[in-house]
Amino acid sequence: GIPYGVTTSSLIDSIIKANDLGKIKIKNIEDNTSEDIEIIVNLKKDVSPTITIDALYAFTQCEISISPNCCVINENKPSFITVDDVLKRSTNNTVNLLKSELIKLKSELTDKWHNLMLEIIFIENRVYKRIEKAISWEKVLEEINIGISPYISSLERKLDDNDIVRLTELKIKKISNYDISRSKKQLGDIKTEINQVNKDIDNIIDYTISFFDNLIDKYGKLYPRMTKIMTFDNIEVQNVALANKKLYVNKKDGFFGFSLKNDDFVCECSDIDNVIVFLDDGKYLVTSVDQKKFIGKNIIHIDKWSKNNSNMVYNVVYRDGLRGICFVKRFSVLSVVKDRVYDMTAGKDGSKVIYFSANPNSEWEVLHVILKDNSKIRKNQFEYSFEPLAIKGRTSKGNILVKHPVKKINRKELGTSTLGGMKIWIDPTVGRLNTTGVGELLGLFNSGDLIISISSVGYYMITTYDMSNRYNMNDLKLVAKCDPSLVVSALYYHGKNKSYYVKRFKIETSTIMKVFKFISEDRGSKLHLISIHNDPTFVFNFRLKNGQKKKKKVNVKEFVGIKGWKSMGNKILKVSRLSGFSIQENNLDIEDNDEVDVGIDNSESLTLFD
Repeated sequence: GIPYGVTTSSLIDSIIKANDLGKIKIKNIEDNTSEDIEIIVNLKKDVSPTITIDALYAFTQCEISISPNCCVINENKPSFITVDDVLKRSTNNTVNLLKSELIKLKSELTDKWHNLMLEIIFIENRVYKRIEKAISWEKVLEEINIGISPYISSLERKLDDNDIVRLTELKIKKISNYDISRSKKQLGDIKTEINQVNKDIDNIIDYTISFFDNLIDKYGKLYPRMTKIMTFDNIEVQNVALANKKLYVNKKDGFFGFSLKNDDFVCECSDIDNVIVFLDDGKYLVTSVDQKKFIGKNIIHIDKWSKNNSNMVYNVVYRDGLRGICFVKRFSVLSVVKDRVYDMTAGKDGSKVIYFSANPNSEWEVLHVILKDNSKIRKNQFEYSFEPLAIKGRTSKGNILVKHPVKKINRKELGTSTLGGMKIWIDPTVGRLNTTGVGELLGLFNSGDLIISISSVGYYMITTYDMSNRYNMNDLKLVAKCDPSLVVSALYYHGKNKSYYVKRFKIETSTIMKVFKFISEDRGSKLHLISIHNDPTFVFNFRLKNGQKKKKKVNVKEFVGIKGWKSMGNKILKVSRLSGFSIQENNLDIEDNDEVDVGIDNSESLTLFD
């Protein structure tokens, strides 16, 4: 379905408009709507369907906000009120209705008690004997009234003519078989009910609350819910907007924008992104991107800004005033007022930033500080570590670094994450890393952590977790966080030996961005299964040439020990000819005269590719 008030043509037009504005990238759109609505959006190559779906909700009429006015009829007139007022009025009406029902029930119980009491008096005191010699109807009513008169004090309301008439209607059979004890018990039960009703009336609010609490138990099975309760994700527009423009900066003159193509490249971003800009006098602000915008001369840092990103930590050394002492501080910019100028120094005239770094994973640093020549200083250089320094708010003044003039500061060492790392996902469609939750979670990454990728031809490569990394997912069997204790279990076919081998090995190399082939280099060799699970089991279903089917389970951990990445492994199965491979529900089928099905059997989740 489509949102209320939206037609298929207007929806398609909004998608085309979003594509023209660069919000999404589509190849074409097809309208196959007949009895049911069906609109097919074909994407361009290397475009993530996950991000595109979110972008469709953010930039087109696939989702629209409806803010209806709440209108009710009050005293025969339309009245616009709030939902809170509707709930209050509805609740008050429910209280009044329940109270009216209780009052009616009390009246019915009182009548029932009164009538039963009259029957007991009429029968127990043999009042019916007085009407045996009555010769007229009026005389019958008179005799009953005289007979009951001595007992009317036990009744809770006055006696009327209808009560007398009803007594004359009692059948002889009922009188002869009347059980006084049972009637008095019923009388007591009715009295108990009346007392409970009186209590409920006196505590009508508690009674109403109990009524609401028991509604589902009482009527739930009779009236099942016809609607569905669902939780909808909040889509951040900046996260799904395509980074289809390049941002440049002229730091000296203080300009940045998309049109400054002869200046320094900053990053790729969309036209709705916000950037944070720092100047050398300590001033900074968050502003929107544009074709060309002036911020202020001597820009020291500019980058895209994300709200509430606590992992982005800025390490700063600044001089407090024209000739003041130097302070050091660490801070994050979690939220700001757009286009408002802030100051990361104490605000004195002449203040200047001496050292600045932006650390996307809250890394601490070790600085090498060189002071200006001064005969009073014995040691004019020293090292300072940010590691023990707490991350505070942007208004914090910081700690004293040194009281003497500083000549130069260099970074000596980049430390690890202070906040325990950040979560990184990989989009399996386009093979890009991200921190916005798109795709599969790789794990929590600290400074120095690495990623391992294993290709279908039996190569592995170690990379950093730089967000600019891109992985060819069509060629890869596995992308994961490279833990030092990681053990890789692999099943591959040896082209020269025409046999299957299973091997286990740890990642022993440390060279970044270099491929290492861990299966045979011989022609026809191929990697079939890969697992980084601690204790996988490989299952083999194979068929001999005579058609006989066999099945074999191999616990990889028990079958082969951990060896070097160059080792051949242990032979597990030999096959003369192979024609092709396919996977069916975690089974790898090898089709030919000799057929072998290879799969992984494990109670926990495993990585299975081919």
